[in-house]
Amino acid sequence: MTSENEDNHQHHVAESGATHEHSAHDGHQAHHPKSSSLVRIKSWFTPANCTFLVLAAIAAILAVHYRTTMLNFYGFYEPDGFYYFTAMRAIVNNGLQFPPVLGISGWPQHSPIAEAHGIYYLTLIPYVLLGESVSYYTIMRLLPVLFALLDMFGAYMLSRYISRDKLFGFFVLLFVALSMGNAARTSALVYRGDSFVTFFLIAALVFFVEVIKQEDHKKRLMMSVAAAISLLLANMVWNGSPFTTVIFIVSFVILISYAFIFRKDKLIESSKYLLVSLLLWFVLVNMVKATGFIPSQQLTGLSFIPIYIGLLLIWLMAHYSNSSQLPDFMRLPLYRFFILLFVVVAGLALFALLDPTTIHNIFIGNGFVAPTSFASTTQELQPPTCMFLYTSFGLNLFTALPNLVMTLTTLANGLQCQGAVTGAMQSIWTESYGVYGIILLLLLFIPYLFMQVYDSQGLLGGKPRLKFDATPGMITLMAFFIITGYLQMHVIRYNSLLSVPLAILSAFTLYWFILVANNLKNFTARAVSLVILGIIFIYILYQLVYYAGLYSSGLTQADSINPQFISALQWLKANSPPTSVVLTLWPDGSVVEGIANRTSVMDSVGSENGSKITPFDAWLLNTTPDPQLLTTPTLIGSPNYLLVRTTWLQETQGVFTEANSSGAMKGVNISLYGYAPLVSFSESAVNSTFRQITLSPDPSYKYPDVLFSMSYSNATGKLQGIYGTFQISQSEESPFQQVVLYDQQTANFSIVNQGLANRTNGEMLLLQYSQVPRSGFFLNLTGAYVFAAGIANSNMLKFLYLCNDYQCVWDNSKATMHLVYINSDTRIFRINYNAT
Repeated sequence: MTSENEDNHQHHVAESGATHEHSAHDGHQAHHPKSSSLVRIKSWFTPANCTFLVLAAIAAILAVHYRTTMLNFYGFYEPDGFYYFTAMRAIVNNGLQFPPVLGISGWPQHSPIAEAHGIYYLTLIPYVLLGESVSYYTIMRLLPVLFALLDMFGAYMLSRYISRDKLFGFFVLLFVALSMGNAARTSALVYRGDSFVTFFLIAALVFFVEVIKQEDHKKRLMMSVAAAISLLLANMVWNGSPFTTVIFIVSFVILISYAFIFRKDKLIESSKYLLVSLLLWFVLVNMVKATGFIPSQQLTGLSFIPIYIGLLLIWLMAHYSNSSQLPDFMRLPLYRFFILLFVVVAGLALFALLDPTTIHNIFIGNGFVAPTSFASTTQELQPPTCMFLYTSFGLNLFTALPNLVMTLTTLANGLQCQGAVTGAMQSIWTESYGVYGIILLLLLFIPYLFMQVYDSQGLLGGKPRLKFDATPGMITLMAFFIITGYLQMHVIRYNSLLSVPLAILSAFTLYWFILVANNLKNFTARAVSLVILGIIFIYILYQLVYYAGLYSSGLTQADSINPQFISALQWLKANSPPTSVVLTLWPDGSVVEGIANRTSVMDSVGSENGSKITPFDAWLLNTTPDPQLLTTPTLIGSPNYLLVRTTWLQETQGVFTEANSSGAMKGVNISLYGYAPLVSFSESAVNSTFRQITLSPDPSYKYPDVLFSMSYSNATGKLQGIYGTFQISQSEESPFQQVVLYDQQTANFSIVNQGLANRTNGEMLLLQYSQVPRSGFFLNLTGAYVFAAGIANSNMLKFLYLCNDYQCVWDNSKATMHLVYINSDTRIFRINYNAT
């Protein structure tokens, strides 16, 4: 058993990474730096280090493998990537200068390039350095995979402040590599700010720890500057990055709290350099903001000053708290804890009184929680489901207490897991969804402050101890996990950021218990424990690989981007004037800009404009052919083309929610805009002139089967008419007001009004068919839907099925629609305006 002083020395050695051995041989080598460097390089290649290199390479190969399966797709994973490509194209065509506005984003006013410019420089720098031998398109598609490897490297470097054992390091690398939560933002084709921000956050936290570790004043100052620059880089690549500064601040608060309570004078003294980092960051970020390189972001304005003053006061209180004039009870940790608690609570209350909107804006204004009906239709701003968490992180969710509470909180909030918990249990967990969730995560991290590892230089060579010591490495991990875990409980978009601290924490839990088992004196107990832990690791690995395989094999592009949609946009680029303006749903607008190189009224980044989105969605759901939206100069500005997609049917509820964000659909029952797809059908001959078709709808639809009969000419084989629609009871009732036959190749349609019964609910039965013959069937039905009364009469359905180049149910005296392109996904209409 080693003494406490010896333990502390070994712990310091583990964090510094080297011992200082002085010998005559070392002194001789000092005169031969080249020889000394060579000896050090050779001495590094021990069996443990070589084994680690092989394992690390395997982890890197796995990471690349699972993140490059989408390279067979055209373009980018989601609309945002197409927007960034559009902006990049404009920058390159403008001589690498940022244009004041993006000329095809937004109409009638164009939108500025409002994203932080660093997201473009990440591509522009290698594009210029490589002499344009590689296209910026290719760089953009592959760059996220590079950042996946950087995330792995950064996670490994951060984990070394907890233990330098190579087995632990390998676990960290492997868990990040196989985290599909991380891959969701670092796979090829995924180009967005949160694909890149994680690495710069990790770098800031690494320098945070280095500030504390360094003994020399100049080195501490250098690390402080490096930390400030890393935080600045996070701001420069993503507008949604204020939480990186929050994590840095929380790390400082936890560190200074620990130092104050337990009277760690040296720690308090070194932590003042972290205040230097924050002050320098604030100065730098405002200098950069003044150039227009980044827009205004949370915490970069005057609201940061009272926060900084509060941090400074906390540090001053800690610094002067060890005065010999203090009474003895003020030196006890418990009393100091309550003093600190009082100061923090009072400070937060005062700050909330003076500036009540700042905290709200940090967490709400930046989309951390979807606050509006418009934002709530954006998929990445939805709360996570249980299955989402599990497929993102696998069994790692259950390998550490903080991981577990995050999972249970999601479970208890009912997010597609209704029935899993009941009554009081759900109420308790729902309360923890807010600030209580942060407190709970903080409390459940306390056991990890006792799980120390000393002398961990080799491969499974560390010595585990239960001894309280809040090391800077564990403190930064705590802050990293608590903030990103809190964000993940609210919004799915943070799974990549959470993947790093979650991987480190899960890896450390597993590694620490393996060390405990490996240090058991009894051989049998040690062997059995190691076998059990080995089985657990293998099962965790199996689950991670299994879900990684599902992720990579099942990937499709977001927002239904598909070859048919891309073909339609390529046609539009080749067959429309370059000055054309296209009106379409806002996510599709970015793809229009990227592929067709045509102006879009709305898009997913630059012109995500609620003042246009809301009236456009209401116009789509309107039941009258009112052309006012098109012809209002300041609203839509008379676009030249309307592009609609059949995939919009899947987004009807989101369109309805967006339309209702300003009350446009207030009082309207959303059930009127539902529909039921008919999933199968059968056809039989009644006699020589009658065919009977049975359609089987989705099980949720109120009619189990829908029957209708139709006649056709024996001479021509063509359809003559529909004779009726019936319920399965075969009583002559017509639940449908109209039956529509729609030719998917030509967009020809016919509407058969139903008059066999007096009773109808206003629904529409739409039968989509192909002219390509189908063996054994008179009519080759390729799709069938029952539309509720509201959507049945909406403009959206008219554009999708009841409008072509020579007839259109959408009809008014001011504008006409003429179909100029059609495929199974997309319809493009030329809009002609009446001169009067």
